[in-house]
Amino acid sequence: MRLSSWPRAGALACVACKKKFTQKSSLIRHLKWCGKPAPTHVRQKACRSCVVSRARCSLERPACSRCASRGEDCKYYVPNGIDSKFENVPRSSTQPQRVPRDPRPQDVLPTLQNLPYLPNGLLGVNDTVLKSPTFQALDSCDASLEEVCAADGSSSCEADTPTTTAGDTPPNPVLSNDWMIPFLSEPSLCDTTPLLAKHSMKTLLRLFRTWPRMIVKGFQLPPIFHPSMATSENALTQPLSNCFAIVRMWDGQSDGASGIVMETVLKETKIIFTNIQTYDEATLVAALQALIIYTILLIFPSHDQHAVPSIDPSIFIGLQQVVYFTAGTGITLQEETDHVVPSWDAWIHVTSKRRVIFSLYLLHWAYSVHHRLPSFNCDELGFMPAPAAKFLWQASTKSDWERLYKRWLAQWDGCESADADMA
Repeated sequence: MRLSSWPRAGALACVACKKKFTQKSSLIRHLKWCGKPAPTHVRQKACRSCVVSRARCSLERPACSRCASRGEDCKYYVPNGIDSKFENVPRSSTQPQRVPRDPRPQDVLPTLQNLPYLPNGLLGVNDTVLKSPTFQALDSCDASLEEVCAADGSSSCEADTPTTTAGDTPPNPVLSNDWMIPFLSEPSLCDTTPLLAKHSMKTLLRLFRTWPRMIVKGFQLPPIFHPSMATSENALTQPLSNCFAIVRMWDGQSDGASGIVMETVLKETKIIFTNIQTYDEATLVAALQALIIYTILLIFPSHDQHAVPSIDPSIFIGLQQVVYFTAGTGITLQEETDHVVPSWDAWIHVTSKRRVIFSLYLLHWAYSVHHRLPSFNCDELGFMPAPAAKFLWQASTKSDWERLYKRWLAQWDGCESADADMA
């Protein structure tokens, strides 16, 4: 239609809804959608019965395993405008299909003993090359982070560590394995990443790249390490001692020697994956801190690299399952739930856990944005307390920390922020 055929500006109106416009471009955009139902984005993946019962849904079509075992009518939420006859139709055969799970009760949260913490590609400690994950390994992360924290039978902390709890929090969204499936195929060729996300990704990667150098220079440690470590006279635990030695080897590598350094990093990473369930509480935190440093070294293997390399996906699968195991040991103190002052040592311990977990998710998000891959489900971190205030984290003495913590409790008056409040 020629522009001369349009009516004058004051008479621009939609024929269907009679809505008037002052610009022809606005009317053109309106005509594309006028009379059509507004698209609805349904984020709920679980079936209605599992949502009402707050149970974990297997997401199987036409009926999930829980509804099938109970003889209930299994229905999934569908967007408005989609014919309801497609509601229970099995998924298209073009989509990746999951391997059937081992038979176990579906309405009971999995305990830590039910989770295989090592993907098949990480079992061989003596191998220098990690293998690709299998679908069986992908199916091992069905529980959400909050569910693992609250699961009965989870590994307990050491006797000298205060009892921990996840607290009373609203139910978390059901974690899906879908983020791991695209690792088996090529990344998307169509880049639709928003500019703000790209900017945040570059900022985070530049920030994480400085952490190994901070360790080498020795003026200060990365923010996942409590400042008391720099002044402590106690010897480092074995995972951190090995990690700091490898970081110095990475920093002093000569041209073309990055392959040897990366082989050492992979070997130490697999050792931690293999022994993670045997560590005590102090060594577990040190192992977590070492793992994130190793992941940074894998992303930045040399000083003269021009691009971020692709990492074997089984590394990230192993990292997430280590996070799940750590969550089962407790990442919230009972004193925090009761809004009272905990012991300084216990607070440092549990806050260090949360900082490492938060940093791992941020690192994987930045890596995923760079390679246009799905990232960890960051909604899983919503139940955790928000990162501790800087003045609490940097308090140099126990008396100063207790005084500041009491003032901080009085300021928040029992309404401390959680990670979900920042979304």
